Amino acid sequence: MAGVDRARPSADGAMPGRRTVSVAAVLGGAIGALVAVAVAAVLVVALGAGERNTVALLGDKVDLSMTLMATRLDDQRRPPAEQIAYMASSIRRGTLDPGDESALESAFADALATVPQLHGIAWWPAEGKRFGVARRAEGGGLVVEPGEGDETGQTRAVLAELRTLEGPVWADPVYIPALGRSGFTRRHPIVEDGRYVGALIGLVTVGDLSAFLSRLGADLADWTPFVLDGAGRLIAHPAMVDGVDGLSVDQPLPAPGDVGDPVLAAWAAGDSETPAITFPGVDGRLVDRPDGEHIVLTKAWDTGAGLRVTLGLHASTDVVGAEVQRLVRAAVVGGVLLIVAVAIGVLVGRRIARPIRRLADRADSLGALDFARTEPLPRSRFSELDRQARAFNHMLAGLAWFETYVPRTLVRRLMAQTGAGAAGPAPGREAARDAIASEEREMTVLFTDIAGFTPRAERLSAGGTAALLNAHFGRLAACIEAEGGTIDKYLGDGLMAFWGAPEPAGDHAERACRAALAIARALAEDRAAGVDRAAGVGPAARVDSAANWVPDLRIGIHSGPMVVGNIGAPSRVDYTIVGDAVNTGQRLEQLGKAVARDDEAAVILISAAVADRLPTDFTPRPEPAGAHALAGRTEAVTVWRLRG
Repeated sequence: MAGVDRARPSADGAMPGRRTVSVAAVLGGAIGALVAVAVAAVLVVALGAGERNTVALLGDKVDLSMTLMATRLDDQRRPPAEQIAYMASSIRRGTLDPGDESALESAFADALATVPQLHGIAWWPAEGKRFGVARRAEGGGLVVEPGEGDETGQTRAVLAELRTLEGPVWADPVYIPALGRSGFTRRHPIVEDGRYVGALIGLVTVGDLSAFLSRLGADLADWTPFVLDGAGRLIAHPAMVDGVDGLSVDQPLPAPGDVGDPVLAAWAAGDSETPAITFPGVDGRLVDRPDGEHIVLTKAWDTGAGLRVTLGLHASTDVVGAEVQRLVRAAVVGGVLLIVAVAIGVLVGRRIARPIRRLADRADSLGALDFARTEPLPRSRFSELDRQARAFNHMLAGLAWFETYVPRTLVRRLMAQTGAGAAGPAPGREAARDAIASEEREMTVLFTDIAGFTPRAERLSAGGTAALLNAHFGRLAACIEAEGGTIDKYLGDGLMAFWGAPEPAGDHAERACRAALAIARALAEDRAAGVDRAAGVGPAARVDSAANWVPDLRIGIHSGPMVVGNIGAPSRVDYTIVGDAVNTGQRLEQLGKAVARDDEAAVILISAAVADRLPTDFTPRPEPAGAHALAGRTEAVTVWRLRG
C-alpha cells in the first residue's frame, strides 16, 4: 500500500503491519467473564455432589470386595470341615475301619477327589502309627504317607493337644516338613465310651488359599488381595500360590515383606500415612513408592471357630483417581454453559500460556548457563509477549558470545557463591564485582607449555595452528575440569589453571596433581593410538597437518598463598590469581625444559610445598629431582617429579 514502508521497523523494533493484541484485555475479558461466572455458578455444585457420590460408591465397592473375600475364604474352609466330620462319623459307626490302611487309603483318596480344597488327610490313632494321603506338590496324583516311629517335637505336641480337644477345631497354621507346605489343619478327635481313640486331620495349604485369591483378583480388576492372621503373618496372597521359600516349623507363615510385594512390605514396616478418603470399618493407608502412590485397605474379620483374620486390598491411587475423574467429568458435562466457558477458557489460556511456558523453559536453560541448547523464542501476536520474545532473543545472542570468552564453570561457581539466581533482584555490575572481594588464600596453580611449539607452528598455516591448539587445549581442559580446576587463561601454547577458589578445597594440591597425571595419560594414550612422534603426524596425515599431532608437554605445579578475586579495570575484570606463588609455578614449568628426557611425553615438576600436601597413599609417589635455581629467586628450590 502507498504510504506504508513495510521494510522499516517502528521505534520499538516491531515490524509495521503486524497486528498484536493486549494480553491484559484478553485475560480480563474472555477468561474473566466466562470462566469466573461458569465455575462459580456450576462447577462448585457439580463437583461437590460428584465427590460425595464418588466416595460413597468407592466405599460400597470396597465393602463388597471385602465381603466377597470373606465369603470365598469361608468357602475354602467349610467343605474340608464337613468332609472330615463325615469321615469321623463313618469311623464311629464302624463303616470305616481305621485299622485297615487299604480302606483308609481308598476313603482318603475319594475325599481328596471330592473336595479340591483339601490338600491331605491323616488318621492319628491314640496308639500306633499314623497314616495319611496327600496331593503331590508337582505332577499331580497322590502320595501315601505312612507314619514313622520317631516323632518330631511338633508331632508330639500335636498328639498331646489332640487328647485335650472337646470337639473339632481349626488349629493355628503349621509347617509340614514331609510335604514342604504350610497350612491350616482341621482337627477332629474321635472319642468312644469316654475313651480317646484317635483323630482325623485335614490340611488346607496356604498355597490353596492363595490360589483362590489369585482367581478372585480377576473380579477385583487392579486390586491386589491378601489375608493376614492375628499375628500379622500372611495366610494368603497371589504370590504364595507356588509356595514360599524359607518357611519352617518355627516360621510356618511368611511376613508381609517375604513374598516380593514391595507395597505390602512398606505398609507392614509402617512407611504409610492415613489417606484423605476413608471408608467406614476399613483402615486405609497411603504408601509412597518409586513407581507411584498406593492405597492399602484392611478390615478385621471373624471367620468363626476362633479364627480372626485381616482382609486386605491394595492398588495404585490412580485406580481410585480414575473413578473420581470419571464421575467429575459426568457432573461437569451436565451444564452447557460450563462446557462453553471451560472450552473457551482452555483454548485462550493455552494460547497465552504456551509462550509463557516456553519463556520459562528457556530461562531455566539460561539459568544453568546452557546457551548452546537454548533455542530462540518464536514471535507472538500478543504485543507484550512479542516484545518479550525479541528482547530474549537479543539477550541470547549476546550471551552466546559471552560464553565463548568466560569459563562457564567459573561463572556457575561465582553465581553459587554470591547467591545469584536465587529469588530476589539480580545484583548490578558493580555489586556483582564487589561481591567477590580479593583475598589471600592457600591455593595450587598449574602451568603447561608445549615443547618445541614455535618450530612446529612455523610449518603450519594460521588455520592449522589454531586447529592444533584447539585440539590440544580440549584434551587439557577435560582433565582439569574433571578435577574441579578452573582454567584462568591461555598463554599462547600454554595455559594457567588453579584450584582452591572460588570454593575452598583442602585437597587442592592433590587435585592439581591428579589432573596433571590425567593429562600425561591422555597424551600417552593418544600417542599409542597411532601418532608417529618422529614425523609429528599419524601415518594417514600430511606432514604439515595438526590433526594427529600429540606434542610433548611441560607442566609446573606449586602451592602457596595467592591473591584471588576480581582484578582489572572498571569496564572489565578477570577473576584471577596473582602473587609470588603464581610466578613460582610458571618457573617450575619452564624448568621442565632443562630436565626433560627424550622419551617423556609430559614432564611434571612440583614444588616441595605441593609434595608435602599429598597424602601418604597418593600414587605414584613423587620422585626427588634435586634443588634448582629458579629465575627471580636467589635460593635454590627443591623440586619433585611426577611420572604418570
